[in-house]
Amino acid sequence: MFLRLTCGLIVAFAGVLHAFAAAPDIHRNAHVFLSGEPVRVAVPDDLALAAANARAMNERLEEQRQTPVSAGSADFGVLPVGWYRVEFVGRDGALAGFTTAAVLDPLAAPVPADSPIAVDAALSWLGAKDESDWPLYAHLARLAGVRWVRDRIHWREVQSEDGAFENHTKYDDSAAIQSAEGLQILQVFHTLPKWALAPESSSARPRLDLAKLYLFCKGIAARFYGKVQAWEPWNEGNASNFGGYTLDELCAIQKAAYLGFKAGDPTLTVCWNPLGGINIETQTQSILRNVTWPYYDVYSIHSYDWPHGYEQYWQHAREAACGKPIWVTECDRGMQADPGSDMDDFTPENDRRKAELVVQSYVRSLFSGSSKHFHFILGHYTEGEKRTQFGLLRRDHTPRPGYVALAALGRLLAGGVCLGRHEIDGKPNIHVYAFRAQPQGKLKDVLVAWTEGEGDWPDRGKERAPWPVAEPLNIEAAYDYLGRPLNAAVPGELRPDAVFLIMPEGESKQL
Repeated sequence: MFLRLTCGLIVAFAGVLHAFAAAPDIHRNAHVFLSGEPVRVAVPDDLALAAANARAMNERLEEQRQTPVSAGSADFGVLPVGWYRVEFVGRDGALAGFTTAAVLDPLAAPVPADSPIAVDAALSWLGAKDESDWPLYAHLARLAGVRWVRDRIHWREVQSEDGAFENHTKYDDSAAIQSAEGLQILQVFHTLPKWALAPESSSARPRLDLAKLYLFCKGIAARFYGKVQAWEPWNEGNASNFGGYTLDELCAIQKAAYLGFKAGDPTLTVCWNPLGGINIETQTQSILRNVTWPYYDVYSIHSYDWPHGYEQYWQHAREAACGKPIWVTECDRGMQADPGSDMDDFTPENDRRKAELVVQSYVRSLFSGSSKHFHFILGHYTEGEKRTQFGLLRRDHTPRPGYVALAALGRLLAGGVCLGRHEIDGKPNIHVYAFRAQPQGKLKDVLVAWTEGEGDWPDRGKERAPWPVAEPLNIEAAYDYLGRPLNAAVPGELRPDAVFLIMPEGESKQL
């Protein structure tokens, strides 16, 4: 009976996937192009009357090409791989405004399903204002070379009454759209309907009825069978805005949810409910005392620390994992948007610094013990009075340099496993990491190298150092942090913008 039902669901789901399949060239709507495609950039509506010419600038504001504006667009022809700030200039020569564009290498081979380069897309959360954009966001995630995305779900919207699931919700659509792009989904929820409160709850301290949690997880696992591959049963439950639960309560929630998920779909990956803040020893001790490790397949953590702190700050998370894989399901270092930008953009300098950080963050995360890393967040997202910006895409869905850096990682560290770090005595700011990966589908060793200090944003991006590896290496190809090919096999110096060096499998053993 279960087999017949499963086959029926798969057949029905295949029809849904066909309905949600994105147009193959939808990425151009976000000014993202593949190498060889002509770069035609639409002029923003508010600049249509003022723009006479357009110039494509790189992330260092160096002009790459000019073209006249015609019929509401700027046609640059074929541009090399990279990120571009497209500036529109009026007839008087004054800057009228800008948008952005990117050129990516096509994916030469399918990205391995276990690739560590993932992203928090939050499609059904941040995309709720305009669901018509969901296919574009899912397509941009796949185009970046990621296979895993993280999403959000509201319990009360899929089960508004005790025991009764809604027939169809936006979450069914978002799962179908992302699955149609070949993405695997990590889903999380952190709200509950009133009828799921425990009898001893109060308005000041609402608490979950664990029996109802078990039944919800069992039902939702069956509902999304084959569509959602992994679940986190709560999000930062130790934070006051997500429940303010004690660690003992979160361990109980984890056990009830795990048993429910596995009852609904034994094939699911069930993650630990990730905590807010730095992972500290007392949290780990609570998890161990409650004998919680049999109730998660993956230990999830969040980190908003500087990459140089990952190894130290995650030591207790590595202990709590008890040998299970570690997924970093939210990670970034927030940066204030430019106060003068009505689009909550970064300044050009900070755009570049954030892209440099994206590469450093993924690489040091995989060295520090994670097997999958989700940047927070794909879409435009600001938080707080200081307008802290996290998004890899701009408000109009066009790319920031950080998105192009993600795409470089997705291609060059596809299926990557960190082999280790090449230590340079007395030079802690020099970083050289070795990976076994499948850049463009071929098994290679990949070195990722840069130099960066431990300062805050104003102090970053300034380090320089000579190439530190004395051993002769067989370098087959070299790329910069935005995936642009480099002419020199070995760079003359290291900077904060990382380089990727592609070598034959096993070549890094020389280090």
